[in-house]
Amino acid sequence: IIEFFTILAICHTVLAEYADIDNNPHRVEYKAQSPDEAALVAAARDVGFVFLGREQYHDNTEHSSASPKTALSCEFLGQPQKFILLNVLEFTSARKRMSVIVRRPEDNKIFMFTKGADNVIIERLRVSQDSGAVDSETWKQQRELKEKTLEDLETFATNGFRTLCLAYRV
Repeated sequence: IIEFFTILAICHTVLAEYADIDNNPHRVEYKAQSPDEAALVAAARDVGFVFLGREQYHDNTEHSSASPKTALSCEFLGQPQKFILLNVLEFTSARKRMSVIVRRPEDNKIFMFTKGADNVIIERLRVSQDSGAVDSETWKQQRELKEKTLEDLETFATNGFRTLCLAYRV
């Protein structure tokens, strides 16, 4: 669940706006190219994964360049979070997904967060039992979860619901 709302709070191009700064300084509204994108970020906000805005960030590491980066400032369940934006792979009708690549300064971990059409995301998920990356029981559980997810996606589509899948990689 934490990863789900983290992706919603980070993987977007919305702008945070503080419309009523005098009466409600903590209420963040979002402006986006698509109402769906603003709604997803607002949903994350409403459960405690608040995107606060974009700001310039000067990296003080030995690997940093002289130019400032963009930082995504957030508050997750009351704890301040910052992610350095490394790249945005915009949504296109050909890609059918959007991705952001970010670095978390506290531990320098790099993440790729992606959201998009179910068929595009699902086909990119892979866990190979042959790679030795997972044991046979974990592989079986992941295969079963993927099969159940595909069944649920089919049910949603049959009932006329729009679907969106989320994924990440560390």
